[in-house]
Amino acid sequence: MNGLDGKTVLVAGGTGGIGTATAQRLGAEGANVVVGSDVNLRGSLLCTRHAVPELLARGGGAVVYTSSNAAFVGEPERVDGGMLLR
Repeated sequence: MNGLDGKTVLVAGGTGGIGTATAQRLGAEGANVVVGSDVNLRGSLLCTRHAVPELLARGGGAVVYTSSNAAFVGEPERVDGGMLLR
């Protein structure tokens, strides 16, 4: 992977397994990584627990959570929850 500096990428299902590894690799290659996932409060807390050491190792960044009512009203073009690492 080359030329990812400053690019923003979305990794759907990025909170576990292959998605996590993909998000970490893309971030290491210089991309702004947005991780999309279907999470609840516990998931957000666990994700933050793992994200903070990554951000500290990189010298900073941000964790931003968003939510919506997409689980109740079908909006397939929207990400229900997400996290931005950079």
